[in-house]
Amino acid sequence: MKRKTNLLRYFELFVYSVVAGSLIILYINLSLTKKTFDIKNEHNLKHHAIRITDNIDNSLVFVERFTNLIAEKLSHQKLINAESATSALKDLAPRIEDTKYDLFTWTFFDFITPQGEMLATTKGKIKNSIVVDEEKRSYMRYTKITPWKLIISKSDIGLVSGEHVIPVGFGITNKKKEFIGIISMGIHVNKLKILLEKNNTDPTINFILLNKDNSIISASENVDNKSLAKLEKKIPQLIKFNGQYVKTDSDMFYYLQVPHYPDIAVLVSLDKKIARGQFLTEILPDALNTLYLTGFFLILLYFFKTKLLNPVVSLSEIATEISEGNTAIQIPESKISEMNSLSNSIKMVRNFIEEQQKETLHLAREKFIAEKENENKTEFLSSTVHELKNIIVGIVGLAEIMKSSLNHKIKSKENFSEEEMQENKSFIEDIIKLGEELSSFIHDIIDVNQVKTGTFNIEEEQLVDIKIVTLAAIKLLKIRAIKNKKHIVTHFLKSNEHDFLVRNLDSRRVKQILVNLISNSIKYARDNSEIEIRLEVLDEDVSEIMRDSIIDNLQQNQEISKARKRHLLKIIEEYRPKIIITIKDRGDGMDEDEVKIAMQRYGKIVKNQDNIFIDSSGLGLPIVKHLVELQGGMIKINSQKGVGTEVKIIF
Repeated sequence: MKRKTNLLRYFELFVYSVVAGSLIILYINLSLTKKTFDIKNEHNLKHHAIRITDNIDNSLVFVERFTNLIAEKLSHQKLINAESATSALKDLAPRIEDTKYDLFTWTFFDFITPQGEMLATTKGKIKNSIVVDEEKRSYMRYTKITPWKLIISKSDIGLVSGEHVIPVGFGITNKKKEFIGIISMGIHVNKLKILLEKNNTDPTINFILLNKDNSIISASENVDNKSLAKLEKKIPQLIKFNGQYVKTDSDMFYYLQVPHYPDIAVLVSLDKKIARGQFLTEILPDALNTLYLTGFFLILLYFFKTKLLNPVVSLSEIATEISEGNTAIQIPESKISEMNSLSNSIKMVRNFIEEQQKETLHLAREKFIAEKENENKTEFLSSTVHELKNIIVGIVGLAEIMKSSLNHKIKSKENFSEEEMQENKSFIEDIIKLGEELSSFIHDIIDVNQVKTGTFNIEEEQLVDIKIVTLAAIKLLKIRAIKNKKHIVTHFLKSNEHDFLVRNLDSRRVKQILVNLISNSIKYARDNSEIEIRLEVLDEDVSEIMRDSIIDNLQQNQEISKARKRHLLKIIEEYRPKIIITIKDRGDGMDEDEVKIAMQRYGKIVKNQDNIFIDSSGLGLPIVKHLVELQGGMIKINSQKGVGTEVKIIF
């Protein structure tokens, strides 16, 4: 047995080793491929960043060359006015158009005086001169400091064209080094973006053009506004790594300034989702090959385990289980004759042990039932003797008092006074009450015995008028209620005479239920209070809801036979519930725990009252509950301390 267990353990260890080795190989392959892939991505981003900045740099060099030609021409003029500036700009326009280098707005170039007044454009003289705001065009300030150099300002809307442009200015001085004006132009942002996208050979690469203050000029078409908003927050951190590869949680970046014009920078990025897809495309073939080989090897091991190893280990475990007393275990058949012979031998041992266990279990069950019945009888006898003793002591005590009083009168030859007569009458009434208690207790004992033995007799009638049964119960108890200073009030709520007719009930048992409950109310209600008895017919919606509760309650009841349950379920599904009987008093009431105790057999609740007749054997309510449920009904008790108790019977 030990050797077989070890065999299975070694086999599993071998399988784990195969799987672990395959995972290690797969992990190394993934790591190497990822490292190569990262290097490739870094190189790719760097290549595109350099390519884009070179395109921008070349474009700006082109612009600066043409600007320099115009500036040379204007610097030799003695006087520059609107006409001379327009002439110089117009002469160069055809040469710009011949290059087909379409990066400019429709005005091409403009001339601005040292005072900031725009006089002319390549398209002609400006009728109403435009004053250039130095705050919006920084080249107005810096071209005076560094003339004969292209100065780039922050992207803005063109003063003449009204289009999104990158404003640039070129300061001019004469032979005397005197500042004589500025040639300005607007590089069309959208045209520049189109040029850069044409030269971008990789659609997965995104680019963003940035101003000197890191605000966004423009971005490639596949960068949406949401992505731009996210990137805008990251730009301050990314610009610290000029000319370096940077990875974040969601993207990979390369930030680079334009070589000769660092006022413009490019941020090139690659979406990690796209990169992950490319990575998976590269790694997937190798990973699948590794997994295929591992899977094939595991299939071979699986067949070895199921066909050879498992039968041996299974029979070993079965033999152990049987030796420990588990004879319910199944013993499998085997196609191998030697294994099948072993299985049959184990079956014979199992059958022998099983017979021994059944005999032992039967004896143990019989012993337990006998002990339980004996214990119940002892408990029942003890409780019965106690209750009978209490009642008999009460009767004897009252009789002794009357006897003593009578002997005294006989000896003294005196007559009873009116007060003594009333006192003796009270004693006699108390003796009668105790007799009634004794009679009720004896009936309860009989009913409890019938519950325990399952011989409770229910004689069902086709139709029972609940109103008639209720009135009969009230009639029996009316005198007792009056003597106890209680007033019974009835409310019968119905639409027609047939509303209170209920099928398949035992009218005698229903009356017994009502007498028991009304008697309890008479006992425990306050003096001069009302006991309310109400009959109501349930509407269809309430009846449907309560039907499910009644069925659940019935199925959980262990004291009702299966045959009786089947009969009741059929009645409930067809006819019930129909009516609700409510008995409500105003007395001491009970809390939730006391209600639970009252519903238990022999459950007794201590009442703080001086009346010695208010006592209970703890049998009444459990019998009522059993009688109600035995007829397919349900009982509900709502009680509140110091307020009273309300009992509802649903049939």
